[in-house]
Order: sequence, then C-alpha cells, then structure tokens
Amino acid sequence: MWLILVSALDVVLTRVILFFGGTEVNPIADFILAQWGRLGMSIFKFIIVGFVIIACEFIARRKPKTSRRLAIASIVISSAPVVWSCLIISSLILNPPSEEDMLPDTDGYEVRVEQMHKMHLAGSLSKETAWLIRRA
Repeated sequence: MWLILVSALDVVLTRVILFFGGTEVNPIADFILAQWGRLGMSIFKFIIVGFVIIACEFIARRKPKTSRRLAIASIVISSAPVVWSCLIISSLILNPPSEEDMLPDTDGYEVRVEQMHKMHLAGSLSKETAWLIRRA
C-alpha cells in the first residue's frame, strides 16, 4: 500500500510541476510523455508499480525476506522523486518569481521570459527556479 501511495504522489506532484513549466527528468517517462501525454505517463508509472507488486508476490512464495527487502527498496526509491518534487513546489511557494522576471504573452498569461532560460543555461539560475512558470 505504501508503494501505491508514494507512486500516486509522484504522479500528482509530477503533473503539478509539469503544469508550472517543469520537465520530466526520467528520460523514459519524458519520451512517453512526449508520445502519449500525461495520461500515458500516468499509466506507465502505474504499470511499473504493478510489475513491482507482482514481482514481490512471486518472490515472496520462495523467499519472503528478499521480497520484503525489494518492497522496502521500491518504496524508498519511489519516495525520492516525491521528496524532490515537494522541495521544488516549496521553493515555488516560498520564493515566487519576481515581477521583473515576467512579461505578458499574447494570451494574457505571465510567463518566464527567454532571459530566464539563458540564465539557466549559463548556470546562474537554480534548477528549481528555472522550472517555474507563473500563470496569472
């Protein structure tokens, strides 16, 4: 149950970060996101969870201790992106982008200007800040 909870949090927080202009750092998930969208990415992540659960059940019949270790390792590994996403979202909340970094676009939304991208490429902008897009 913990693995399902952590994986669900990963999907939800990833979608929040994508909404605000972030990117998927897992190259496989990023490819799936580009090909099949957010729904495809969500299905992909839960297929992985299903595979791990089935593997744990299969291994548990022969070696319960090994299965338990695999389950715990899976939960810990799945928790890492959740913690990272929480840090990014906290950074957004605690340090919102300044108005000087914003320009209105043609649709009336405020978005990060090209200068922010150039600053990120130059290394003078943190990864967390570079992921931000603020919508009015």
